[in-house]
Amino acid sequence: MATKAEKTADRSGRLIVLMDVSKVATAKQQTAQLVADSQQFQTITNSTECVSASTFLAKVARARRFVKNVFQLAKAPLVDQKRAIDTDEKTTVATLLAIEASLTKGIQEFRIREAETRAKIDDEERRQREDAARVEQAAKAEELRQAALAAPNKKVARMLTQQATIIENAQPIIDPIEAQEPEQTLAPGVFDRTTYHGSIRSFERLVLQVAAELMMKKFGAPPTVALWLKQFNPNAQASLSCLQPSMPTINELATRLKKDLSLEGVTVEKDTNLVAR
Repeated sequence: MATKAEKTADRSGRLIVLMDVSKVATAKQQTAQLVADSQQFQTITNSTECVSASTFLAKVARARRFVKNVFQLAKAPLVDQKRAIDTDEKTTVATLLAIEASLTKGIQEFRIREAETRAKIDDEERRQREDAARVEQAAKAEELRQAALAAPNKKVARMLTQQATIIENAQPIIDPIEAQEPEQTLAPGVFDRTTYHGSIRSFERLVLQVAAELMMKKFGAPPTVALWLKQFNPNAQASLSCLQPSMPTINELATRLKKDLSLEGVTVEKDTNLVAR
């Protein structure tokens, strides 16, 4: 077995390049080991495990980049064996991507559950504070009503009663809940990346909006249907199949404008994924 790239010739004199299989074997062995090690992260139940999973995610990402580099170096001098190498690369990298996807899913699900739990705790604390504030208001209102009964005259009694009513009906005022520093759930080098892209729901509506914009520029005002038909002779050849949307342009607009994108028939979708360096 060749331990480095070597050159030889067959009977016809054609040059044959032998690939360095030692590094490829190492890459595949490391991938197999990572597959086995990833089993411990199938279920994430606490923040410590979440940090460990994200650390392992970064390790898998580094291994994937190493694997890609190994195969790229191995492919450089090859001709006849390139197809087999491509298959090995895709299979091996796909295996690592599957691990990353599984880890990312588990990490994101845990973080969502943690965020929901924190929100429930905050809501419960807010409710308890509001209940306590209402009890305090009711006590103050009762004190004023008792004072009204002992007031020296009706005017003072009426004033105290009005104050009690105002306090009873007032919205409780509570101190804002201090934001708690969230627990660390990602290892250094692992972070969220949010991307935006456009999704065409109705190509016809998009084309009509583009046509309307072009007509506005041509005529300076919204044209009548009769003028439109007079200027541009419609026929069956002019179908939507003559056109094709420019997704790079739509995605660039979605990235730049995000939820402010206003194209007929196009919606903006947001994807948030974990990225490991």
